[in-house]
Amino acid sequence: LVIGAMSELTSAVGSLFSENEKGQKKAAQLAAVLAVAEQAAMVPVLIAKASEAIMTQAAKGDPYSAFARMAIMAAAVAPLLSAVGAALPAFSGGGGIKTNSAAYRQEHQGTGTVLGDATAKSESIVNAVEITADATQQLVGINRGMLNALNAMQAGISGASTLLARGAGDTGPVNLSTDLSSGVSTALIALGGGLSGVITDRLLGGIFSRGLSNIFGGKESLRDQGIRIVGGTLSSMIDDIMVESYASIHKSGGWFRSSKDYDRFEAIGGDVSRQFQMVLSSMADAVRSAADALGLDMDEINARIATFRIEEIRISTMNLSAEDAQKELEAAFSKIFDGLAGAAVPFITQFQKVGEGLAETLIRVATGVQVTQEAMIQLGFALDETDPERFAQASEALLGLVGGVDQFIEGMSSFVNNFATEEHKFAVAQDALTRAFAQAGIEIPASRDAMWDLMQSLDATTESGRAQIAMLLQLAGVSDSYYDMLEDRAATLAGIDADIAAGAWQQYLDGLTDAQRAIAESTRYYDDWIASATAAGATSAQLAEIEEQRAVAMGRLLAA
Repeated sequence: LVIGAMSELTSAVGSLFSENEKGQKKAAQLAAVLAVAEQAAMVPVLIAKASEAIMTQAAKGDPYSAFARMAIMAAAVAPLLSAVGAALPAFSGGGGIKTNSAAYRQEHQGTGTVLGDATAKSESIVNAVEITADATQQLVGINRGMLNALNAMQAGISGASTLLARGAGDTGPVNLSTDLSSGVSTALIALGGGLSGVITDRLLGGIFSRGLSNIFGGKESLRDQGIRIVGGTLSSMIDDIMVESYASIHKSGGWFRSSKDYDRFEAIGGDVSRQFQMVLSSMADAVRSAADALGLDMDEINARIATFRIEEIRISTMNLSAEDAQKELEAAFSKIFDGLAGAAVPFITQFQKVGEGLAETLIRVATGVQVTQEAMIQLGFALDETDPERFAQASEALLGLVGGVDQFIEGMSSFVNNFATEEHKFAVAQDALTRAFAQAGIEIPASRDAMWDLMQSLDATTESGRAQIAMLLQLAGVSDSYYDMLEDRAATLAGIDADIAAGAWQQYLDGLTDAQRAIAESTRYYDDWIASATAAGATSAQLAEIEEQRAVAMGRLLAA
C-alpha cells in the first residue's frame, strides 16, 4: 500500500510540471527522494517474506536436515535481497575518499615542496646525505659538519621508526561503538516476526543488519591511525616536543542524523619523543652548517631557525610495513626540512632544480661552494668571496660547465696529479688531511707507527672518542697515500745525503778556484763544528766563540 502510494504520488507530481522546465527539475528531485523512501519501505516486507520462506523450510521434513534446507533457501533469496540492498543508497555508504582517511593522508603527506611535481614526496634528507657523503669521501679536507648533522637526522628517524615498529606508538585495538547491535537486533525481531528475523539476517550474511545500520546510524569505523606531532616554533619543539598516536574514527549518523568524524589521542613514550627532538635539532644543525659554508651571517641564520614555525604534523602509518612507515617519516620530515631551508636562506630558491626539494638544493649548493673553495686552494685561481650570494652563483656556474660536483672533483684531481709539482701535491695532501684531523680535535701522527699508537689510545666509551675512531677509519685510505708520499720524500732526502757523502762534495770543490775552495771548506768546517757543539750541549757563549773564530778565518781568506 505504502509502496503503491509513493509511486502514484511521484506520477502525480510529475504531471503537474509537465510544461514547466524548472518545475520538472524539482519534480525529478522529489521523485528521487520518494524512490529511496519506497525502497526503504520494502525492507520490513522483504525481511518478513525472507524469514517466512526460510523458517518454513525449517518446519518441513525431518529435523536433522532442517538447517541444510534453511541454508539452501537463504542462498536462493540472497541475490535478490543483495540487489535491493545495492539499490538502496544508504546501504552502500557512498562518498569518495575522505581527507581524514589513511589513503588520503598517505598519498599527500610529505608532498608539495618538490619543484615541478606537487604530488611527489620529498626525498631531501636521503638525497642530501648522498651529496655530502660523496663530496667528503673525495675531498677529505672540506667541512664535515653538514654530513654529520644529516647522518644524525637519519639516525633519529631510523630510531623512531624502530621504536614504533616495536609497538611504541600503538594505541592497541581501537574500541569502536557496539551500541548499534542491540538496536538492530530489536528491529530485526520486530520486522521479522520474532527471533526468525535475526536468524534470517545471519543466514543471509548480515544484509539486513547492514542496511538498518546505514538507516539508523551509530556505526563507527576506523579511518586512519598514525603519529601526531603538535606544532610550534622549531626552538620550542627541540626543547619540548609533544608526540601522540592518533586514531581517526567515523561515526555514521544514518538517514536521520549527521555523521561525524573525530580523533582519539594517546601519549607516546619519551623515547620516541627524544628521537624526534634529535631529528629536529640535527635538521637545524644541517641548515646552520650549510649557511656557514655559504658565508652567511650566522646571527641572522640562527634567529630565522629559532623562529621557524612548524604546523601540526600527522603521519599516517596505518597498514604500512616498518620499512614503508620509515619512508613516510622521511618524507614528512624532508618536507619540514625544505621549509626550513627556504626560510633560513631565502636566496636559495634561485638554484632549485626540477625534482628537488629546497633543502636538497641548499645542501647541493653549499657543498658546491666548499668544493669551489677547495679548488681555489689546489689550483690557485681567484674568485671574489665577499658576497655569499654572488659567490654561490659563480660556483654553480663553474661546476655546471664541467657537469656537476662529481665531474669537477674528478677533473681537479686529474689536473693536479698530471701537472702539479711533487712538492705541491704533497702540500695539498698534507693540508687536506690536517684540516680533516683538526675537525676531530687531533693532529696528524708523524708516522705510520704513530698512527697505530693513536688508535690504541682512543676511548670508545666517550662520544668524542667514538667520533675520532670513526674518522680514522674513514680516512685510512687517504692517510695511507699521505704516508706513502711522506716516506717517498724522506727517501729522496736520504739519497741526497748519501750522494754528498759519496763524493758529491768533492766534485763540487774540484770545480772551484783555490780561493773559492778554501772558503767553501772553511764554511763547511765551521758548520760541522757548530752542529756537533750544539748536539753536545754547548752554551750560547761557547757557540759565540766558535762564530768569532769563523769570522776571523773568513776575513783572512777574503783578504788573501
